Amino acid sequence: MDWKISHIAETGSTNADMAALAARDGVGEGFVVWADSQTAGRGRQGRTWFSRPGDGLCFSMLLKPNAKPEMAATLPLVAGVAVASALEQFLPSAEIAVKWPNDILCGGRKICGILCEMAAQGDSVRHVIAGIGINVNLPANGLPAEIAETATSMRILSGKEFSPGEILNAVLASFARCYARWQEAGLAAVKGELDARDALRGRRVEMRLLGKPFSGTAVGIAESGALLLRLDDGATEEVFSGEAHIVR
Repeated sequence: MDWKISHIAETGSTNADMAALAARDGVGEGFVVWADSQTAGRGRQGRTWFSRPGDGLCFSMLLKPNAKPEMAATLPLVAGVAVASALEQFLPSAEIAVKWPNDILCGGRKICGILCEMAAQGDSVRHVIAGIGINVNLPANGLPAEIAETATSMRILSGKEFSPGEILNAVLASFARCYARWQEAGLAAVKGELDARDALRGRRVEMRLLGKPFSGTAVGIAESGALLLRLDDGATEEVFSGEAHIVR
């Protein structure tokens, strides 16, 4: 992957910036928008991802895979494996896991969120914008009250500060390796690494399907990217979208 990085001080959302760039001719795969802070960052289900200068790493990558939409839908998990692998270089003693479908946990707390937005036409993928937000130097007293018990940062875990640029380079290198393998064989190419870091496997989770709550035990992730959930009647359900809440 040949990366081209645009570094800006502040923006509303790197994903929104990238969407505007992707609409232009000549902006190719591997373009990266990196912002020191963003004021209107977006997570899944319309959540806000706010980042102050120096506290986090917020960036978006433009991808143009030769893949069907159903294969491209597994990219959040590929990015999750790549981010987890990169963070392990800086936090060797931390327990880093990928929480289906798009979060990274350290010690059971969220340290990274991933938002992939696909533009497709029929069976053809025009592009995928992969937005990644990592809590890097956020201090414990900088966590908003509503996430103080569920989030963490590299600084909180290690007691030291990191260079966001160095983290970015490590994540991009890790993603390039995973992405190349994924293009050859799909999610199966990183399945072993994903299974080894699966935060939900063996855990009881609650979800909603078509507005109705249901629960079961997570037993893995399929090569399609679906969460495999063993229901109380013994049946195994493939869940392709939603948010899994761990029952503690």
